[in-house]
Amino acid sequence: MDRRILGLKIKDSDQMFQIQGPIGGGGFGEIYEAYERDEEQKLIKSYKVAVKQQVISNFKKDDKGNGIDLENFSNEILRLIREITSLQLCHPSILDAKDAFLTEKNQFIIVSELADKNLGKFVQDRNASKQYLSVSEISSIMLQILEGLECIHENGFIHRDISHDNVLVFKNDFVKICDLGIASYGKQTQINAGKETYKAPEVKLSQLYGKNADIWSLGILLYYLITGNEDYQKKPLNNFLAVAEGQWQKVTLKDGYYEFQEIFNSMTAFKPEQRPNIQQMKDYFIRLIDEQSNYHEYQKLIMKHYFYQTKEAIKIQKSYLQKQSNFHLKNLKIRSYDAIQADIKEFLKELNQYKDILMSSYEKDLVKFCKLQSISIQQQKNELKFQPKVAQNHIPYEEKKSNFNGYQPPNIIPKTTDEIVEYKKNFRRLVDKHVNQTGNVNELVIKLKGKCNLLYRASTHGFKAENFHQKCDNQGPTVSFVLSEFGQVFGGYTSLPWKTPEGLFQEYQDGEAYIFQLSKGTIHRQSQIFGYAVSHYKNQLFSFGMLDIQIKDECNLKRICQAQIGSGYQPPKNVVFGDKTSCEYLAGGKFFSVLEIEVYSVKAD
Repeated sequence: MDRRILGLKIKDSDQMFQIQGPIGGGGFGEIYEAYERDEEQKLIKSYKVAVKQQVISNFKKDDKGNGIDLENFSNEILRLIREITSLQLCHPSILDAKDAFLTEKNQFIIVSELADKNLGKFVQDRNASKQYLSVSEISSIMLQILEGLECIHENGFIHRDISHDNVLVFKNDFVKICDLGIASYGKQTQINAGKETYKAPEVKLSQLYGKNADIWSLGILLYYLITGNEDYQKKPLNNFLAVAEGQWQKVTLKDGYYEFQEIFNSMTAFKPEQRPNIQQMKDYFIRLIDEQSNYHEYQKLIMKHYFYQTKEAIKIQKSYLQKQSNFHLKNLKIRSYDAIQADIKEFLKELNQYKDILMSSYEKDLVKFCKLQSISIQQQKNELKFQPKVAQNHIPYEEKKSNFNGYQPPNIIPKTTDEIVEYKKNFRRLVDKHVNQTGNVNELVIKLKGKCNLLYRASTHGFKAENFHQKCDNQGPTVSFVLSEFGQVFGGYTSLPWKTPEGLFQEYQDGEAYIFQLSKGTIHRQSQIFGYAVSHYKNQLFSFGMLDIQIKDECNLKRICQAQIGSGYQPPKNVVFGDKTSCEYLAGGKFFSVLEIEVYSVKAD
């Protein structure tokens, strides 16, 4: 349930609150700050609210403020209906409407929580004091907006007016989307609406457009958070980008924000279908959150919201089902009907499974949050534990930051030529043994069901992502072996063919995927069947789980690869995701360079 019910009664606004002064306004009404009154008409001065007043009789007037314009009146009434509908959305990242009502003075009143300032003022204040927003702070803001926008889209709306004016900043720098006055309901619309400097090309061209127009606007907002303005080379960024030349636009972000370049390019792609979806953007920005970010507190807030919404939905449906069952199942014929009995049995089974999952996460403090980056769900013995997701950045940026959870990387001593030769001999021995499935079958860590053919060897074909994709894409099931600089041999199997995604990356569910550590002789299945068993990247080689194994472009030159078991695949016994052992178990270090990679196709006999 992401909706609330508003009564829309006729009330006397003077008895509801006391206006203190104007704080904004525009073509759709004026906004004031005010004190609410209690039942005894006394002012509640512990907090203020925002009051938006719209005079309905003004809807009839033409652009000059006189006469009757029936078309304008109809459009304004439709806009008001959409705004009333959107007010029912309930989400921590959408402005909370406390009340909405009509007055005898022909006014439509919306009462909402009062923000400290809008996002534009927030950015300008920070820039004026030379406290420019960091990569982590911008990522936190973007993630919060994305959570709210996801709710808006999933409830059938296109916002159409995402901008720095329509995002409000509250205590702890939490942000909320506001002003859905021109939101459109449905999958597509064609009305040219929104702030001019934030309009997507398809909106400017009066073409049919959908929710991807909001993604474009959000891309412009990302640029605003970085620069504090909407101009590029002395002209509006929107005009510069809205040119159908190539897949990506050529706008270079300012120094210090290179981490956003790739996602910015895709968000402002000229063609709507080339822009990333909300989940892809959330996955991207979460990797840029640092340990001190306020986003960790927001995560607690958002999870409490989702648990509460789920609990309320279950309560309502349970009551409704009980009422209907009590009535209809009194009839002996219906009660003995086999199909009904089967439905009841299946429903009870699913309900008990859901109860086990929910209760294991909901005990005591509702949910246990880790102090790292994000949340992944690991199911062991019917118990859900929320695990952290660590930032995944380019290594120069990562190495400047403190290590999360007290993790200290191993002392790295340069390897001698003889040591590297021994590492490669051991790699050859372990790989050949498992590829050929030779020796004592009980000593094999992985048992491959089919003939293995070499597709890719990094030392021969190159360590770049494009080399990997040229050799490995669309080759069916594969098994990949990695030799880290620490002499550890590990890898993973996937039944899905590797592909180069059209966007930045694409995550996939693969119930047959697993990872392994040949040097230690262990295999690791998935904690549960989840949507990121493997990830296909344009600019990386391959990835298993969220952070379990990530092999990046030119991984032989820099310590940029990452392996941290437990984010999606089961760690060894007594190893917890985020601790030192989980960081070093697979590759010998949380971050590492690569000495060799081999990928084999696995074709069934």
